Amino acid sequence: MNNNKMKKRKRKFIIMCIFIISIICTGIVIYNFLQIKKEEALQVKISKNSIKEYIDLVDEKSKDKVQLNWKEIYSIAGAIKNNVFESVDEKDAKEIADRFFIEKNIDGKKIIGIKSMDEVIKEMNLEEKIALRAKANYKKFQTVGLVPNNLDKNSQNKLFIEEIKDEANNIYSNYGILPSILIAQAALETGWGKSELSSKSNNLFGIKADKSWKGPKVKMKTNENFKDVIYDDFRAYSSRNESIKDYGEFLKNNKRYRKNGVFEAKNYKDQAIAIENAGYSTKSDKEGNLLYSTLLTNIIRDNDLQLLDYNVIKEKNNKLLNR
Repeated sequence: MNNNKMKKRKRKFIIMCIFIISIICTGIVIYNFLQIKKEEALQVKISKNSIKEYIDLVDEKSKDKVQLNWKEIYSIAGAIKNNVFESVDEKDAKEIADRFFIEKNIDGKKIIGIKSMDEVIKEMNLEEKIALRAKANYKKFQTVGLVPNNLDKNSQNKLFIEEIKDEANNIYSNYGILPSILIAQAALETGWGKSELSSKSNNLFGIKADKSWKGPKVKMKTNENFKDVIYDDFRAYSSRNESIKDYGEFLKNNKRYRKNGVFEAKNYKDQAIAIENAGYSTKSDKEGNLLYSTLLTNIIRDNDLQLLDYNVIKEKNNKLLNR
């Protein structure tokens, strides 16, 4: 009898302990949920000038390595400063950016990968409150930029990007042309898909029908240099995807693009300059200064297209690191 009583008491004690632990765990979950909601309610206020500075700093850190995501870095940096983003110190932002790089030598070649934001937060051993704020910031940063993503989601520009970005990623995998560059060129050459050449012939890149072209063509008016207007033959395609694939082949098969370092460029700025130097466009101002690379980089920065580069480079390089 005594043994049975002891067993019953022990069983009750265990059940009570489990009950108390479950209440504590539930309380922790609810507390964390409320903390996340509280952090998400904090406003993220950043001026366009500050965003430009953030992009410049992160692009500079990325220059000879791999493209980083400025939104991840400043989500953390801002959280540490209680979301007073203008008070983020440049030195601190650079130190956070450096934490994202992973460097390894594989088969005698240096491969640079990118850590996840969660990994960096864990390595920095941030207070839980700051870590939660950083994650909440990143969610809100999806609608922050020089052209905010929450505005005009069905605008011509955003629809155009969505339509061609998957094929742009494929071109990067097959040819090494960054998605940001491809999309910016298509946007610039067609006025975001609205040009006559684009609508009638699916030609997104203004590629002319030279002697090597054996497919259909169309004669169109075009601008060259500063104000020159000429009529010339351009390649015609059955679809925009066909145009994109031919663009990859066009750059690959023209030696001047390889000669000018297009395929060795590690970032969108260098690749834009290399494409310009290779003679893709003669667009210039009245003083004769070439404008093409500047126009491309402005489109990329305004629309956060460099973050598409970040996604594909991270996936590719991290796969190499994890082989």
